Amino acid sequence: MGEEVLMQGFCLVYMALTLITGILPSFHFTEQDDFYVEALNWSQRLINDLQIINQYDDCPQNFESLINYSWPGLKGGCFCADNKYYEISQCKFQMKKQTCQDLPTVNPKILNSYLFTQLDVNNIQKQVPFKICGKKISSLSQKIKKPIKDICKQGADERCIVDNFAFCLPENTQCPQIKQTCLKTEKKCQINNNLSFCVLKNQYCPQAYQCESPNSKPCFSKDRIICIDMNENCPITNIRFIDGKAQTNLNLSQDYEEIKIQVNTKYKLFVDRNRRGIPIVDFTISTIDGVCLGDKSKILVKYYPMDKRDLCQEQDFRYSSVFEQSILSTDLYKLNAIELGNHQNLIPESDLYDMYFRRFYDSSYECQYQVDIDSQRDLFRSLINLSNAMFYLSIIAIIFYILSLYFYLNSNQDPKKMLMYIPIIIIMVNTIIFLLIESDIEEIDQSLKLFSDEKCYDQVLISEIQNLRDYLGSGPLIFVKIVYFPITFYIKILSYS
Repeated sequence: MGEEVLMQGFCLVYMALTLITGILPSFHFTEQDDFYVEALNWSQRLINDLQIINQYDDCPQNFESLINYSWPGLKGGCFCADNKYYEISQCKFQMKKQTCQDLPTVNPKILNSYLFTQLDVNNIQKQVPFKICGKKISSLSQKIKKPIKDICKQGADERCIVDNFAFCLPENTQCPQIKQTCLKTEKKCQINNNLSFCVLKNQYCPQAYQCESPNSKPCFSKDRIICIDMNENCPITNIRFIDGKAQTNLNLSQDYEEIKIQVNTKYKLFVDRNRRGIPIVDFTISTIDGVCLGDKSKILVKYYPMDKRDLCQEQDFRYSSVFEQSILSTDLYKLNAIELGNHQNLIPESDLYDMYFRRFYDSSYECQYQVDIDSQRDLFRSLINLSNAMFYLSIIAIIFYILSLYFYLNSNQDPKKMLMYIPIIIIMVNTIIFLLIESDIEEIDQSLKLFSDEKCYDQVLISEIQNLRDYLGSGPLIFVKIVYFPITFYIKILSYS
């Protein structure tokens, strides 16, 4: 009798342990969004047009606001003459006698306006607010078609696009002309039965690449050719805001083109669609110290104690500054209609903002597209859904488990005759779910191993992916795996028999 009671007690404790650990995977995966960050960055669309408009205007059709900064706001509290900040609802009566002042709580807001700072005719600093809008190539248009090495011979560094055809020629060579009759100093290169082009007699006939769809045109993008809609511009690879006075001393390459700014400013906007460049995919604003890796709403240095933004440990060096000048944070907040109250005079002038842009991952397109990032994102979403299923089933099982113990202790009945069957069934279901989670983790990990090639991927991405791989099988999952091992081992034996 004693051994039976001991065995029942052991089973009840083990069941409680499995039900509690069934909750852990849900907390583990829902707290982690690194993979979504990487997948989002990976699939971001290429920007191929920009417009600078009035801050209160809506972006034109097919354009979207490129600055959407999630500012968390400021803490409320009390500031006293001894330069101390107190995080309380308001200054106490005694504090106000000591020349303390209330600091209001400032609510979060999405910041989407920025500003030019310039001197007017009287050498007085003037602020010109604006909104930056971008047009992005759809994901279907962004389809990678062909690596450069497939159409360019060694030493063919001049890239040409002529009448929907892409060519690679030796450097400093004139791009070919599509025509049927060539000059005596030229030779004819046949593209197909209907089209030909001419090059100098001492040049070789380059291979021509044409997009599959007649409604598409090719664009060079570093070491790949992409095909986009015939009516679209090729992606932007660099931008420059230039003071009108400095423009005469600026040596811009022929690839730069000016885009008209629709606000009254001395600045001019130039964009570059360099055929060897990497397309721009993202804009943001952050402090002058740089953009945080992973979470762009965090900051590297906190200048004001009441700032709600969290600190981050690492800077994302893939972001480049757009302007050569920064702006005061208080000016930015005022521009975005934020009432600061007494915070206005306390935020230090060292708290400055800058605008940044980031190009697509600085690595070979050929390497990047060897991994189907979208399928991996779906697998990670599956992990979250499965872990959530374990969570809810475990909660239901715990309720029935407690009820079973209650009836058992009050009526001295065998718990197996009560409600204990339901938790037992749920434990078996959770075990199967956990096996599916392990299978997804293994599949994701095998794919993420492809990101470790230093010849293909930048160090930031390699580091982030390695952190993700370490995370997937760490922490609570190890404990869950140990607790569920006897049941998973039993199920695997049954599946093989």
